[in-house]
Amino acid sequence: MNIELYFPPNVAKQPLYQQYFTLLEEGLAARSDMTLSTQFPQLIHVFGAWNAQTSKRITQAHRQLIPTVYSPLGELAPWWFHRQEVRLSPTKLLAQKNATKKATTVLVWGENERRSIQQRQWSDRVALIPNPILTATITPQDCLEQLVTLYEQTILEHDQRMRQAIAKKMTIIEEDAPLEKEFCTQVLYLRYQYHRRNISKAALAQLATSLMTVDYDEDMLVQMLITLHEEKFTARILQLLEEDKQITEGFMPLNPLDDKHTKRLREAVNTTEQNTIK
Repeated sequence: MNIELYFPPNVAKQPLYQQYFTLLEEGLAARSDMTLSTQFPQLIHVFGAWNAQTSKRITQAHRQLIPTVYSPLGELAPWWFHRQEVRLSPTKLLAQKNATKKATTVLVWGENERRSIQQRQWSDRVALIPNPILTATITPQDCLEQLVTLYEQTILEHDQRMRQAIAKKMTIIEEDAPLEKEFCTQVLYLRYQYHRRNISKAALAQLATSLMTVDYDEDMLVQMLITLHEEKFTARILQLLEEDKQITEGFMPLNPLDDKHTKRLREAVNTTEQNTIK
């Protein structure tokens, strides 16, 4: 699992949080099932509240369709709200509200903070994992285990929502052609991965296998791709498969397309993935 931890500089420097951040960074980095990196993250964990950089990072990830876990570090508890409402303008309060709403999952340290967020209807996806630096109710190891589980759940639930959105888009296809529809579904999933600049080589390999093993009605398949406005994207994907998998045009429903957009596709392929198609 590839995770990005995002600590805004002015948050990372606060002594109140440094020990907690160190616990997470060192504990997660030591796990064999975890990689901490800003390159091709499966999920971004963002920290801090009432902070422009925090809000910006969550908004960027939301726009790119990258799932996020958001830790306000106790600063959305009721007493913090009162303090900030006195000090900050309505514009800054709205920015904090929007960032919280855009996070895939909000992670809090205590029940008061969870209730505060839910009562304000800022998020209904709020998880609670206590901070072991501040309480003896949880050990550092249990905190890390629960956090990894939360990451896995957040990634899975986000992926399920993306697949549901793809299935909804596929309803514009009226033909009763399950094989061709499945191919189009795979293309739309690759489109989603390209949007977040993290194309999985496993997904490319799956499409390559489909091309070589399934007997498609090519005319119908091409018409479906045109209806979905994905014919050029598919042609660029086919160019990648021709290069990496040596698939010949005889297996392709469209001629491969190599242009500047294909170059961007190549750059979005996850080169850190162990499961390669070469």
